[in-house]
Amino acid sequence: MKLQLHLFGSFLAEIPGRGRIALSAKQQAMLAVVALSNGGACSRSRLQALLWGRSDPLQAQSSLRTALSDLKRRLGPAAEAMHATRTDVQLDFDKIDLQLEPTAGELLEGIDIPGADAFEDWLRRERRRDHGQSADFPVRESSLLLRAEIPDEMVLVLPFTLSKFAAQQTPLGDAIAEDVARRVSRTRLIDVISHLSARELSQRRDGMPGATELGVSYVLSGSISETAHGIEAVVDLHDLARRRLLWSREFFCNPDEPFLHPDSITSEIARQVLFTICDRATQAARARPLHSLTSQALLIAAVAEMHSPSPERFVHAGTLLEEALRRDTKQADLCAWRGKWHVMRVQRSLSPAPDRDRSEALAFASRALDLDPHCVLALTTRGFVHSHLMADFETAENEYRGALTIDPSHALAQLLLGAVSAFRDVPDKAIAHTERARRLSPLDPESYYYDSLSATAQLCGKHFEAALSLAERSLAVNPNHPSTLRVRVIALQMMDRGDDARQAVRDLLAIEPKLTVGGYLSQHPAAQSKSGKLFADALAEAGVPK
Repeated sequence: MKLQLHLFGSFLAEIPGRGRIALSAKQQAMLAVVALSNGGACSRSRLQALLWGRSDPLQAQSSLRTALSDLKRRLGPAAEAMHATRTDVQLDFDKIDLQLEPTAGELLEGIDIPGADAFEDWLRRERRRDHGQSADFPVRESSLLLRAEIPDEMVLVLPFTLSKFAAQQTPLGDAIAEDVARRVSRTRLIDVISHLSARELSQRRDGMPGATELGVSYVLSGSISETAHGIEAVVDLHDLARRRLLWSREFFCNPDEPFLHPDSITSEIARQVLFTICDRATQAARARPLHSLTSQALLIAAVAEMHSPSPERFVHAGTLLEEALRRDTKQADLCAWRGKWHVMRVQRSLSPAPDRDRSEALAFASRALDLDPHCVLALTTRGFVHSHLMADFETAENEYRGALTIDPSHALAQLLLGAVSAFRDVPDKAIAHTERARRLSPLDPESYYYDSLSATAQLCGKHFEAALSLAERSLAVNPNHPSTLRVRVIALQMMDRGDDARQAVRDLLAIEPKLTVGGYLSQHPAAQSKSGKLFADALAEAGVPK
């Protein structure tokens, strides 16, 4: 006698011919968590952490025992589909008809369990997954396979300990770990366990199992050595789902650097972590069928691909975003990223129809704001269209300031507000905004773009050496970005380095062969400013066709 479980839309448990089984919200949640766990088995400790996280351990154990006993009673003859041991709760899928139908509504739609904060986090993550049926796998097997192969991209950064295997923390190690976690979380692509939770886990004897309870896929741990010569951190990144050590690396800084320059060691550690996770998601997106990737993995890979120098990889990013949106049309951030992709396609001279891309960008940004009026990326994307594709600086500035009202630390809004100041010939504000943006987002996958617009701001302020330095740094990451190549030409020409400027023009025209000075004056948002006209003259003098 099979138990039917419907997890999408309103939860439904029933036995065909016997009707619906009335369950409490926590019992519904228990069945859903176990059904969607690897192999249909979930540890008791994880269920306690998810559903009774605010209770002390003994009370949580007692509450779980009571809930399981009552659940078995309510299931009646179908209770044989569930087995509870001293350590785990398991479901026998031969005796369960598990229905995963995303078209029926959200996962566990309408469920409300006051005080179960960890369960709410779990539910949000699960709702981002692809639970749909594919042509290659039955629904249940596909769901379990996804869970086994590609978990959510969540990171736990444990406080770093003293070296020599000492089982104690150092205040510096704790501070470094906290700053690494903060920097990774600012990317808004990867979920990071709060440092308070990480600190609590590090004090437990079963730290790793505790991490598993939280659904973590990556764990960063390390040790600190302090000597008169400097500070060394030996850091390990673990793939917890596959129980593999991905890498162990050493990071070094001078003794006083963490206090004088807090990012001296943490930014590089965070950069290595972010690069590894993005690279793994990108490799999976190239090698695996798209239906085998979670929506979060698709987004991480798409963001990495859309900021790649390769035009082919940029186009692939569009395909990844399309797949993610096909699964879930109600994710505001996904819509905003798709809108940004259309703006970038025009900027990178890859658009066959710039007007259509401009309209698509505005449409996706507006859709995101309909879903979430506080979606900062959508406001920023809408401003991006107005400033860079329409030269409507007043509207763009209003959008950026609206985004910064919601999130004053949003790096891209700061950056683009600085670009608007440069286009309006206000160099001091342009430099201030772009430099703040670079400080706020040292790990952004489009760091080359931050350097590029910072170079534009410096160019506007007639700081040609600084502009050239930033442009060269940007081009070292993305040598195919047209606007950065233009900044390099202009800076070299304004520095009276004519031969170098002419060579830079050849590099520019190889990427943007249809560029003319007339086209620059008609299309570039800064072209009608006083500085813009000087820049157009510099392009002409360096050899750009008129």
